[in-house]
Amino acid sequence: MNETIEQLEQRVAAAQSAGEKIQALRALLIRLVHTDPQRALALCDELGTIASASQDTTAIAAEHHSRGNCLIMLGRYHDAIQSFLKAIALQEKLQLRSALAATLSNLGLTYTYMSNYAAAFGYFYQSLLLSRELDDSEGVAACLINIGLVKLHSGDYEASIESYSEGLELYRSLGDIMGQAKAISGIGSVHRHLGDYAEAALFFEQYKCLAEELGNQREIATALALLGLIEEHIGDQALAFDYHSKACALYREVGDVLNEACTLGNLGSLHFNRGEYETALQLYFSCIRICTEIGSPNYGGTALLGVAEINFQQGQYSDALEAARQSLVSREIIGDKWGTTRAYLFIAKVCTRLLDTRQAMHHLSSALSLAEEIGSRTLLADIHEVFVDVYKQQGNFQQALYHHELYHASREEILRQQSEQKLIRQQRSYEADKKQHNR
Repeated sequence: MNETIEQLEQRVAAAQSAGEKIQALRALLIRLVHTDPQRALALCDELGTIASASQDTTAIAAEHHSRGNCLIMLGRYHDAIQSFLKAIALQEKLQLRSALAATLSNLGLTYTYMSNYAAAFGYFYQSLLLSRELDDSEGVAACLINIGLVKLHSGDYEASIESYSEGLELYRSLGDIMGQAKAISGIGSVHRHLGDYAEAALFFEQYKCLAEELGNQREIATALALLGLIEEHIGDQALAFDYHSKACALYREVGDVLNEACTLGNLGSLHFNRGEYETALQLYFSCIRICTEIGSPNYGGTALLGVAEINFQQGQYSDALEAARQSLVSREIIGDKWGTTRAYLFIAKVCTRLLDTRQAMHHLSSALSLAEEIGSRTLLADIHEVFVDVYKQQGNFQQALYHHELYHASREEILRQQSEQKLIRQQRSYEADKKQHNR
């Protein structure tokens, strides 16, 4: 029975025993974690109190797990890790192996959001091995999707597609439509990162169709948002506006305030690209306001960088620096290495414009260190490009030339990898078509 939030609240209120209350609270938490994580976090306190009073260690472990999920949604990743580690300690002691596999996977997701892909992969792989031991096909499929996500962010696109595709086949064998939708969305994201926008759009359309088949409004909204990003790249700004606007309305309808904030930020970027800075600022500040209200720095930091970019374009360099530094702080708090690198890079760009080459070099060095740690060719190319400007200002043309060459080497490597992976996919597609024809 798919109970509504109101029905679950009634179950909690009507519960006579501690066991009934614990079960009702756990069910309510699952429903609230995505729509109202702040309230869900408060319910975790209630669940923890009841579980401790009744000495129900299984429920205590579940409370730590649920708390970790709430903290992820609020962008409090370091706190989420501590909650998950507490859950894991109890799950190992009680030999709750299925629950342990799920917590290991969520711990991997936390590290993914923090751009610590090596740690993320380690936890996903542990979860994958345990799920296979338990003969849990659904758990295996979920791990494969998560590993695909890590490989995507690590820039290993071929491995990402392989993992997503393996997960997709497994979900198909299970008849799990939602799982198939997520796998298809992941494959589309790989194509988007590779610049294969037409191919990505096909996968996102499939994702949207499956979400519509299930009547899952949140997933439909996500599909629309992804299609909006594709249209931004392709150049159809009107269609991008339409997709993002519909996504925003759907997120608002289902009460997913965090993704609503993200979509407001996307709409702000569209207005920024059109030079409509006043409207863009209003949307960015709406995004920041929502994130502040729910206590999540996730998308607020990105919006702050958008505000900084507008200030920069308008020649308000001190305001641009202030907004960028606020963005940097929010990215550092949650451990987002990618976002932190972007903020360092932007600050360096502003300092370069202000002829403050000492500060520019300081922030570029920090950005370079993180970009090398992440292994992002795109970030490295952008960083070397700004290094060229700084060294030119200093009159150090030898170093400017050196970074100019590194910039072009990074760009060429990006194009080479994209071409290679495109050829591999075309070859595999040809072989699959040939095999299908020969049947």
